[in-house]
Amino acid sequence: MAAVDALQLQRTVMAVLNRWPSAGVAVGVVRDGTLEWFLGHGLAEIPSKEPITKDTVFRIGSVTKT
Repeated sequence: MAAVDALQLQRTVMAVLNRWPSAGVAVGVVRDGTLEWFLGHGLAEIPSKEPITKDTVFRIGSVTKT
């Protein structure tokens, strides 16, 4: 099984954020039920300036309709 290329994943996420800015995003790689890599970028809540963490819960809203 190939190792996670953390630097390449981070570059890819940052490239996406440069095209589509976001207040906050969480990206993770899960393999065999284990979180192998995580990047939290930005804020979970803007007024309190709470950062994104691996424990941040996102409201999905209408995203599942697509």
